[in-house]
Amino acid sequence: MKKFIAALLAGLTLFTLVGCSGGSKANSSTPKDYSQIIHDARSDEDNEYDMIFTKGEDGKFTAIDGYSAEYEADQLNEEIRDILMPLLNLEDDQYTAFAASISSMMVRSYAVAIVKPAEGKTDEAARVMQEYKAACKGTDTAYQLEISYLRSVGELDKAREHCTEALKEYGTSPEIYRQSALIYLMNGDYDNAYEDAYEADYAAYQIYQYTGDNSAYTQELSNTIYLCSWLCKEKGKKDTDNAAYIDEILSSFSESEISDSVLQIIKGDKTLEEVLMKGECDLI
Repeated sequence: MKKFIAALLAGLTLFTLVGCSGGSKANSSTPKDYSQIIHDARSDEDNEYDMIFTKGEDGKFTAIDGYSAEYEADQLNEEIRDILMPLLNLEDDQYTAFAASISSMMVRSYAVAIVKPAEGKTDEAARVMQEYKAACKGTDTAYQLEISYLRSVGELDKAREHCTEALKEYGTSPEIYRQSALIYLMNGDYDNAYEDAYEADYAAYQIYQYTGDNSAYTQELSNTIYLCSWLCKEKGKKDTDNAAYIDEILSSFSESEISDSVLQIIKGDKTLEEVLMKGECDLI
């Protein structure tokens, strides 16, 4: 953890998506391809420059994207093991699956990771999140982590309070609005869920319009917009002024663009709680 925090304080911006375990078994028999999830959520430029690494079934590290194709398998394994993994400070017994990417360019330093804690390590994952939150104090990333964790463990009132605080302090934040929409969904307030999903989409659009950065348009955001729109139409107030906009949103998606978790909720195969409080705890 000392190395992990040291890297943060040195200027490396790490946004960690910690998969939560809602029981002794995962909520899906099919393992998630976390490397592909990160790849799909990033821009073409990020995928061109920054490789995404994980550990293979043989215990050796592998990677896609970035400069990974330039390495022999053994060289790639050694670089990830000796240089990149120490920055994450992940021990073998702490996770069952992960994928991560760390930029080596100081002008655009960042890292992103998806980590699924090993059984019995959920408390430790929460501790790491709290320490990272402290290291990120003064940014909305700290709020994002706290809200996501509180939502995933069912502390919805506390998560809602944090959303209110974050939006008051930082204004428009796509991910804060998205988390707020998920909280409204779990409370059965589908109209407000749609409103905040819309705000998340608009905030992402504003970022792109003024900076050219489209990284806020994540797979999770798209899934949230679609699910909130569908539930608002099906279970929300029938006299809503948003009906025409909702139909337009829903018609803009093809089924292939919607994640399995969203389709399972829509078809009644899984509840919101099963998707948002188990496994990855998100609309992935």
